Amino acid sequence: MYYQTYSALYTVRTELSWFGAKVGHSRNSIKRVNGFMSNMDLQDLFVLPDLCKNEARRIEDSINKALTEIFNSGGSSEFHVMEIKHFNEVVKLLRNRLGKDVKYQPNAYAVSNDVLFLDGWPHIRTLKRNYAKV
Repeated sequence: MYYQTYSALYTVRTELSWFGAKVGHSRNSIKRVNGFMSNMDLQDLFVLPDLCKNEARRIEDSINKALTEIFNSGGSSEFHVMEIKHFNEVVKLLRNRLGKDVKYQPNAYAVSNDVLFLDGWPHIRTLKRNYAKV
């Protein structure tokens, strides 16, 4: 059975300029990322598919450790809440660690399966529009 390493990005429901990130591994990432963070809304999902369980966990652990070094928000090791000033750095880290074979699901809050995934990475500017508060 194949596994996926995923990273989900969330918008925060406050007036502050913060965003959330969750990194994990699963056989079905779209089901794992919905409805976990009560004060956040799922926005974008990135998935590296077709991995063995050990490889998926190794990548997950590596990304989570690096995210904690960028900004340690405490709590769970796979949930991260950060100021928007770290957004570009986080996306670059994800792009580097997940690589070019990533599958991308924009507006992931509205999707319940992996049929609509796109190949590759969007531009950081395009992504950030959904997170930056005016």
